[in-house]
Amino acid sequence: MRTITAKDAASLGWPPWAMNLIRAVHAVASAMFVIGAVLLFALIFLTVADVARRKYLGGSIPGAIEFTEVGLVALVFAGMTPAEVARAHVRTPILTSALPARAASVVRLVGLLIVTAVLAWLTVLTWRLGIQSLRQGEYRFGIAAVPIWPAKMVIPLGIGGMAAEFGLQVALTVHSLIAGRRRGSLVEEVLLTGEVASRVTEQTDDEGAE
Repeated sequence: MRTITAKDAASLGWPPWAMNLIRAVHAVASAMFVIGAVLLFALIFLTVADVARRKYLGGSIPGAIEFTEVGLVALVFAGMTPAEVARAHVRTPILTSALPARAASVVRLVGLLIVTAVLAWLTVLTWRLGIQSLRQGEYRFGIAAVPIWPAKMVIPLGIGGMAAEFGLQVALTVHSLIAGRRRGSLVEEVLLTGEVASRVTEQTDDEGAE
C-alpha cells in the first residue's frame, strides 16, 4: 500500500486537523500497545516460572494466580485501542454494504455516534472507580495481597482510547459527508479497511527518518 501523504490528504479535502487527530489517536494506541506487550511478556514469564517451580521445587510461586488474574484484566483493556486502530475487532457490514454509499455513511455515522457516547460514559465511570480504588489502595487477597488499582486504572485508558478512535471516525465521516461524494469515497474506504492507521503511521515513521 502507498502511504497517504499530505498531498493525498489535500486532494481528499482533509483539513490539517484530521491528520493531527489521526497522529494523536495513533500515538495513544502505540502507548497502549507497549503497555499491553509488557504485560503479556510479564504474564508469560510468570506462568513459565510458576510451572517450572512446581515441577522442580514442588510448589508454585506465591500469588502467581492472583497476579495473573489482575494482569489479564489490564492486558485485555490495554489492547482494545490498538486493536480498533488496526481494525482487528469483528465487523459485520452486512447492512451498510447493501445500501447506497451516502445512505451507508449516514447509517455508519449514527452507529459511531452511539458507540462513542457509550464509550465516553464508560470512560468517566471507570475512571472514577479507578481513582477510588487507587485512594483506597484496593487489593485482591489470596495467598498474596495483589494490588487491583493498577488494572482498574488501565481500564478507563483502554476504553477512553477506543472512544477517541471512534470519535475520530465520527469526525472524518461527517467531513466526508459534508465534502460530498466526489472526495468522500476514499475517506470512507480507508475508515472501513483500516488503511488510515497503517498509512499514517508509515508516513510519520518516514518523516521521522528524514
